[in-house]
Amino acid sequence: MTSSETEQQRLQALMSYTILDSLPEAEYDAITQIAAHICQTPISLITFLDTDRQWFKAAQGFTLKETPRQYSFCAHAIQSPTQLMEVMDARVDERFAQNPLTLSDPPVIFYAGVPLVDEAGQALGTLCVIDHQPRHLSDQQATSLKSLAQQVVSLLKLRRSQTLLSQANQLLNDTNALLQAVVSSCPAGLTLFEPVYSNGELTDFKYVFTNVANAVIAGRSVEQMTGSTLNTLFSTAVTAGLFDRLKTVQKTGQPLQVQWQVTLEHGPIWCNLSMVPIGERVLLCVQDISQLKRTEHQLQAQTETLEQHVAERTLTIGQLSAWQNAILEHAGQAIISTDINGIVRTTNRAIEQLLGYKPEELIGCVVQIEPGTPENPVPLVSYQPSSDLPTSELLKTALETDGFFHIECLILGKRGQRIPVFMTASTLKDEGGTVTGYVGTATDISALKAAEEKAEKTSRELKIFFERALDLHCITSLDGHFLKVNQAWTETLGYLAEEMEGHYFLDFIHPDDRDDSLQTYQTPVIDGFVNRYQHKDGSYRLIQWRAKRYEKLIYSSARDITERKKAEDALRESEQRFREIAENVDEVFWIQSANPFQLLYINPAYERVFGITSQRLYDDPYSFLNAVIPEDRPMVEAAFERYRQGEEIPAQYRVQGGDGLIRWLNVRSFVMKDSRGVPLRCIGIASDITDMKEKELVLQQSLIRSRS
Repeated sequence: MTSSETEQQRLQALMSYTILDSLPEAEYDAITQIAAHICQTPISLITFLDTDRQWFKAAQGFTLKETPRQYSFCAHAIQSPTQLMEVMDARVDERFAQNPLTLSDPPVIFYAGVPLVDEAGQALGTLCVIDHQPRHLSDQQATSLKSLAQQVVSLLKLRRSQTLLSQANQLLNDTNALLQAVVSSCPAGLTLFEPVYSNGELTDFKYVFTNVANAVIAGRSVEQMTGSTLNTLFSTAVTAGLFDRLKTVQKTGQPLQVQWQVTLEHGPIWCNLSMVPIGERVLLCVQDISQLKRTEHQLQAQTETLEQHVAERTLTIGQLSAWQNAILEHAGQAIISTDINGIVRTTNRAIEQLLGYKPEELIGCVVQIEPGTPENPVPLVSYQPSSDLPTSELLKTALETDGFFHIECLILGKRGQRIPVFMTASTLKDEGGTVTGYVGTATDISALKAAEEKAEKTSRELKIFFERALDLHCITSLDGHFLKVNQAWTETLGYLAEEMEGHYFLDFIHPDDRDDSLQTYQTPVIDGFVNRYQHKDGSYRLIQWRAKRYEKLIYSSARDITERKKAEDALRESEQRFREIAENVDEVFWIQSANPFQLLYINPAYERVFGITSQRLYDDPYSFLNAVIPEDRPMVEAAFERYRQGEEIPAQYRVQGGDGLIRWLNVRSFVMKDSRGVPLRCIGIASDITDMKEKELVLQQSLIRSRS
């Protein structure tokens, strides 16, 4: 692989962490502060190397946000990803002697950097320390700097895992919102019932969900119905037979559709009920057909009356009688009759309701049927005003051949709307059997077509959701063979669908996990089970499962948690490394929260230097003052109060420890703030400078003697 290809891969890895130009973060700032303190340098940086720049995520003692990559010391450091690069004096190093940073004021003389290498081996940048004078890191300082660099890499891994998790949650929320909108806007009443058991017997059904349309039909509010039971809201449900029908559907697992009349508080209604089992639950779809029933009864009465009149007619009525008989036989539908040339002679009221034409607007028009085309496969029926138009050959040929014609087609309404109908037509004959005209009926199937389109749309949406989901979805048989898997399996494990479908699920599972996986697979519901699936490249991925058995299939959803698990393990390891460093340094080190002001951590060096237990300091943040010698206490108390207000206070004072010795301490504090400048954490370091103070005293005394 060429160097440019290697660099391109490194840049792609860097971009995957979305770290460049991000806002300051306290965790990174704290690491640079600790690094500068441990290495005793004025400057510490966390750097990331972009195409032509070096960008600083965190900086201690350095104000620039970025520098040109061509001047970067770190660009040299990442060439050896596994090694710490140390430049003790850049002025004598031929790589950096003429570097503008070396020649600047103040100059970069000393540099030590540890590459930040991710799990793929890509060096993203460095954790480095800088000084304006020559120096050399001790072995302990170098080891600590490497440990802090690993802490930065762990933070990067955690950042990427959190980003991926946030994206997955957003997709799930968007999908749920879409499904909720579809259900809420559905004109039919929808209710999801959950069975209620008492002593092992199914005694009632609880409303898990109901939409607004169903609440309107029932004369209740959605809030009243949700969570209540059927028998509580409608005491007649048992006697009317609804409870028994729901119980049958729930037990047999077979859908049921009935017409049902029920008396509610606002009066009796007729409903078309569709009951569909969904696992242990039952989905009820309710359509109010009261108006349809009233119309049906009226039409039935009209039909009976007309049939009575027809029986009294004589054969002398002739052609008109034949037309009327055909109309009477189909009075419940839109009916039209024509002469032998297809010219409209009579219509009924249903035609006006269906198409919007009054009888006088249609009589005299010619029926035209346009055959379907590849672009519009459904035939179109229209009524043209000109009597010069030829009769539709499609209609005429079919009727003359069979005497009967039926077709699913579109009828052009008065306002230009195209109405889907099921149309039948038959010939009218006189007493001698001669064809004298035609009669046709049209049944509006708009609702049926809308339902079919809705079902097809739902099927498409579910298929898209199944195929494009980030999680792994699959359907398996009861004996454990994959029947269908989605695209996420290929993206996660590398197998094509045809390489999994038809295969036994245990063939892909780690041998040590197979017994537990087989035992878990036999349970009706699986929630949170984790096992290892083999990737096509031979590696294993941690997969977390949710599954439910329904009828003779098992529907499962799974998620690859390998990276999340690694991130959790890395975070625990990082916390352990931090504690090991803090608890093994000679300096006193502590962390306090700003609001409320509370001690979060104090290392063991405190008890050795102050002679006071750590627990006492946790209980009383002022207890350390007991170790301060009286002469220094007023100064320390004043400095401590400013420190509590979020100021960074340097101080030097004396304490008397449990061993009776008086020690000089040099105390420095650092305040970590959020993006608004509000203090979050206070970090303090106290170093024993007794030896330095004693040397200063000896020097002063020597100067005094020399002057005397």
